[in-house]
This record gives sequence, C-alpha cells and structure tokens, in this order.
Amino acid sequence: MKKLASREVDISFSGGFLILRGYMNTAHFFEILGIAGSLIMCVSVVPQIIKTYRKKNSDGLSISYLIILMTGMSMIMLYALYVKDMIFIFGNGLALLLTGILVVLWYRYRSEK
Repeated sequence: MKKLASREVDISFSGGFLILRGYMNTAHFFEILGIAGSLIMCVSVVPQIIKTYRKKNSDGLSISYLIILMTGMSMIMLYALYVKDMIFIFGNGLALLLTGILVVLWYRYRSEK
C-alpha cells in the first residue's frame, strides 16, 4: 500500500495492466479515458480545417473519405443517443460538426476541373 492524496491505494501490476485500488474505480477510469479519446478525435480534424482555410485550397481532401467518415459518425451518434451515452453524444456531435466544417471548406475551395 502506498499513500496517495491522503488515501490508501493498493497499486499492483496484473496481466500488463496497472491496477489502482481504493483511489479510482474501473468505471471512472474508463469514463475519463473515453472523454480523453473523444476530445483527441475531435481535435484531430482542427489542423486540417486550419490548413484548408489558410491555403484556400482543398485539393488534397478526399470528399469520399469525408462522406464515409460522416456516415459512420452519424451511425455512432444514433447509437449513442439510443443508449444515452453522454460521452459518445458529446464527442460524436463535436466530431460531426468539425468534419461538417471541413466538408463546407472542401466545397468552397475545391478546384473546378
């Protein structure tokens, strides 16, 4: 046992996983992990939005990819709404919004060939 933040914590290693007992339960840990993962996925599109906007050019973007991605995100959003999972609802809602912005930029700056 180690003392962490005035609490007794049992830290062990089992099957390649770090186990913290007494400080944070497994559900709480995975909820934090889900929130962090959702935020990372949402933020991942921001550099592409900035690049496309600054260059006023969307030649490198695949509209097929963006449409397929948004279709998958929409399906996950429907599932998240069905199970009432706020982490998925928030994460997918933000990801859909940002990807939608990228689709609008693609349309606005596409080159007419």
